[in-house]
Amino acid sequence: MGDSHFLSMIAMHDLAEVYQAQGHLRKMVQHYNHLLSLFPITTELPPVMLFALYADSIALMYEWNRLDEAATLLDRIRAGASARVRARGDM
Repeated sequence: MGDSHFLSMIAMHDLAEVYQAQGHLRKMVQHYNHLLSLFPITTELPPVMLFALYADSIALMYEWNRLDEAATLLDRIRAGASARVRARGDM
């Protein structure tokens, strides 16, 4: 992964934080949904970046009491972590 891709991901995450700070939570959710649609759970992104995208989205769903959606996202990230471990041959 190139440095520019990494920096782009940081910028996209920071944009979501700006939306949150400004109280534009619906915009933030749309932004996260867009980002999550771009990167399948098996992406080559560093795991910490992918986790950050999911964790922030899960936290907001939980805060809004949208527990089914939060659980679905949590299941996706768990499945992705298991797939990464299997791909490395650690399981």
